[in-house]
Amino acid sequence: MSDDVRPAAAEGAQGGSLSRKRGPVVALDGPASSGKSSVGAAVSRRLGLRFVDTGLFYRAVTALALAEGIDPEDVQGLVRLVPRIALADDGEGRLAHVLVDGADRDMPMHGPMVDGAVSLVARQAGLRAELLERQRDLARDGGIVLAGRDIGTVVLPDADVKIYLDASPEERARRRIRERHLDEAGPEATEVRRQRASAMWPTARVMSRRCARRRMRRSSRPTA
Repeated sequence: MSDDVRPAAAEGAQGGSLSRKRGPVVALDGPASSGKSSVGAAVSRRLGLRFVDTGLFYRAVTALALAEGIDPEDVQGLVRLVPRIALADDGEGRLAHVLVDGADRDMPMHGPMVDGAVSLVARQAGLRAELLERQRDLARDGGIVLAGRDIGTVVLPDADVKIYLDASPEERARRRIRERHLDEAGPEATEVRRQRASAMWPTARVMSRRCARRRMRRSSRPTA
């Protein structure tokens, strides 16, 4: 696993200005199953900060959409669900308790149905725009670690600290299999490994081309 820690951009980045009243804002980015939630929770406990995995917003919208028969590509239907969803403190500083209409609702946030639809839901630009301000609102008073995709680039471009976590396809698959409590020899675990490997393939191909270009440039340099 590799991590890239970068100092925050200057104050005043458009759309992401933060009011720092109660401590730093830490933006933790990276691909799925790279360890963002585990690292973010550990950092927040160590520093006494709040923690939220912003992917839970998308999972909550997905679970509620499935429960109420809303198509994952019905943008307006998805957007109408957002005001009904809130993330509450679980008693340990983690905003990990999902409320719907202000009350508990027995909806699985993880599982085959939600896992199979959440990526499609999260791709809807209208929903992402609606959730953008919800995520920024959580950071306005500072003192929080936010983990999720595009946190340091789109959601909080002027966060105090930006961390990017990555892991190999094998490690990411292993994490997801463990999270779902799957049989490592079973078909579901095999499918998880296949998905992780195929998801990394375009990135690996781009990196291979970049490495090849670097080698060509080095080989073309004149020798002394």
